Amino acid sequence: MFRSFQTHIIGPQSDILNWTIDEWFGIVVFIQLLILYFSLYIVTGIFHRFIIFTSRSVLFKTFIGAYTCICRPIPIIGNYKVQMLSKCGNSFEEQVIPKLRLLQNIWEKLFNSVLFFYLFENRGNTQIFFPSGSEDIGTVNFSTTLTTLIVANHRSIVDYPLINFLLQKSIESNGPSSISITLKDILKKDYSKNPIQPVGLRFIGFGKTFKMIRLDVVKDVFLFDKKNEIEKHDIKRTLDKHGNHALVLFPEGNIFSTESSIIQRKLNENFFPYVPKFYNLLYPKFKTFTELLLGLQPYKNESDNKSGKGKTNGDRPIKLLWYFTESISKYLRYTDKNDPIDSTYSISTIPQQCDDHTPNQNIHLNNLLWDLSIIYYRAKKTKLGHDHNCGKTTIHKGIQLEQITPSLLGMVAHNLKNANDPIFISVNIQKHPLADILHLKPKKMEKWLESHWGSKDRDLNKFQDSVVLM
Repeated sequence: MFRSFQTHIIGPQSDILNWTIDEWFGIVVFIQLLILYFSLYIVTGIFHRFIIFTSRSVLFKTFIGAYTCICRPIPIIGNYKVQMLSKCGNSFEEQVIPKLRLLQNIWEKLFNSVLFFYLFENRGNTQIFFPSGSEDIGTVNFSTTLTTLIVANHRSIVDYPLINFLLQKSIESNGPSSISITLKDILKKDYSKNPIQPVGLRFIGFGKTFKMIRLDVVKDVFLFDKKNEIEKHDIKRTLDKHGNHALVLFPEGNIFSTESSIIQRKLNENFFPYVPKFYNLLYPKFKTFTELLLGLQPYKNESDNKSGKGKTNGDRPIKLLWYFTESISKYLRYTDKNDPIDSTYSISTIPQQCDDHTPNQNIHLNNLLWDLSIIYYRAKKTKLGHDHNCGKTTIHKGIQLEQITPSLLGMVAHNLKNANDPIFISVNIQKHPLADILHLKPKKMEKWLESHWGSKDRDLNKFQDSVVLM
């Protein structure tokens, strides 16, 4: 557990020892700001739920009825007291509760802005680029938010804020170049007329759908508790409760690293040719992907419901594939059925809010599935760059591109200095018709994901062979 925490959150010890006083100070400020806005978000949310529960509870209504019966007979001031109590109740519903919700949105916006600024916008040491042929994420259509499915490979813990950043950047593409805001910006604007609406983005993992600013998710991410699986009714319940969202899934489950790649190649020797070999990706886990698609099926168009009927031929041993993916997790020590960590935070424990068979009519599916291919590079100045494909030493303008798995605090520290080794993040965005996948049976969905993951792995290989610095 500590090893995973150090690798993905803190970073290598050799890098930590090289941090300067300015970098340590900046990291402390970064952590304090995150804790501040996170705490304010949690406290405001607790107070918000308490006000709603109190103002709408049977006990409160009973109190109002008793107070009215007692005060109304009192001459002159009786009706006045009853009216004042009624106005107080209305003010809670019309003023206090909406403002608390707005305040929560502001804390979430500031929390995300701190992440965006320190990871991607500070000093310009980190550059995001899109290869030729890459698409834009289309989540907004004529001001109507759509429920959009996004799948991505998992290269770093930074993938979470990166995708959040890209999605908000695409939505606010007509706005300023920087999408970060500060408390000063909050005080300048009248948010009663133009309220802040957080980006409707939820990640799927740890047996739940979650936003980045969630207390139970902090526990799961920091402890890397990935033992839970989400089910289709959890997806439907989330959409019916929270409305249209962009849903992000990492089918690999685990973060791709040198260690996980070596383990996968060793396991491939036992399972090949029943499973394909991947060199830039981990073998995808089917369960969450198929449950996600099954959860979205009730919202597809009626015209799509009539298509794609047919029987599947299970020509691949699914049990063998399941055992293969579970073996990787076991070797990486990410899955432990005897883990004492409390797993009661699963979204499946939330009381059902609606009929599972009746889809919300306000949910509108994006007819495209968006696929993100993410790679992190660090540019290093060297006299001789080693060509790992050909085994030769070649000179490339004195700069060598090195693939990395950046940690969260490592990225922050890198952006706090005048770095001579900038980080480049390649994000290739492609789209696929969602209707072609939604009508499939679960086994066909698994075969589609496996085939797509194979194409994605080959595309990543071609891209790495062709990437050059200009």
